Amino acid sequence: MARRRQEIALQAEIETQEEWNEAINKDGLTVVDIYQAYGGPCKAMEPKFRTIKNTLGDAILNFAIAKADTIDSLEKHRGRCEPCFLFYATGVLVDAVIGANAPELQRKIMLNLEEEKRILKEGGERREFIFQQIDQDEDEEVDPRLQRHRSSSVANAITSQQYTLAVIRPDAYADGKVDEIVETITQNGFKILVQEEHHLNEHDARELHRYKMNQEGYEEHIARMTSGPSVVLLLQKTDAKASTVDDLRELVNSDELLKTNVDYTPSTDNIHDELMLLLPHIARRPRTPEENLERTLAIIRPSALKLYKDAIIDRIRDSGFEVTRTLEIQLTRQQVEEFYASKKNEPYYEDIIQEMTRYK
Repeated sequence: MARRRQEIALQAEIETQEEWNEAINKDGLTVVDIYQAYGGPCKAMEPKFRTIKNTLGDAILNFAIAKADTIDSLEKHRGRCEPCFLFYATGVLVDAVIGANAPELQRKIMLNLEEEKRILKEGGERREFIFQQIDQDEDEEVDPRLQRHRSSSVANAITSQQYTLAVIRPDAYADGKVDEIVETITQNGFKILVQEEHHLNEHDARELHRYKMNQEGYEEHIARMTSGPSVVLLLQKTDAKASTVDDLRELVNSDELLKTNVDYTPSTDNIHDELMLLLPHIARRPRTPEENLERTLAIIRPSALKLYKDAIIDRIRDSGFEVTRTLEIQLTRQQVEEFYASKKNEPYYEDIIQEMTRYK
């Protein structure tokens, strides 16, 4: 019984705006699983969170689940079927993970927890995370910086993922080497789409150089990267042998000036995350016609699932709909009642409830 109580207590259950405000404003790091009433929280991550909590034993690390349907602050997240985890550090949204990606969740929990412990001990400003996926759906005025910097060439490079990032280190900036470095890069066939000064804080520097965490001199490098302004370059090479990312890596490693003064994106796997970190106003893009498509949800009833699932999906596609995701779940009675709340006064309401919950 004691074990069961401990499991229940691991994630605080949040269903009201008042509970939400209280949970995210706790001192420390709070990781919140945002869920929809019809789908429920991501149960698959509970064991991982429990292991992390038990291993660290850190009192300032908290976990919670929050129902988007009943919390005003989560209105933007309603109707989204993919798992969503938000990281709040003493009231500030500092990170997010979309999807049940256990390694990424663990990495970001460790990184943000260490940063929050440092801030609570030494002071400092928390860097607010810009939730790009949600913000892209809003009908709002475009940031003037976006209008100024986001030319068609930048937009095309980002859309096609034919770009890479380079950071000229603070030492090189202070020593007046920026022009020489830029000239070396452009002479080797790279086009500079964006060039901006950027002063990295410790959180950003660690996030940017996380692949160097186990290398000798890592802490000294972080200290150098936060010591003053850097210069961020968004680059493209249209005639790249493999990719723009690979060609820049090859160039930096073969040129002594660049090798000692420039950091670069090591892989295409994390190129978008680094763009969001260093140039968030550039990464944010106007909605495409595809993104303006209306989305909806359909549930195949249990009695029809085994016999007619494929035929039903084919019929939906043949009618002009795009099926972006399918998911099989066992709904609880409470979830079904919430989903069919608008049918509560209909004579067939109880039949629907029984139909949707009787198959195990």
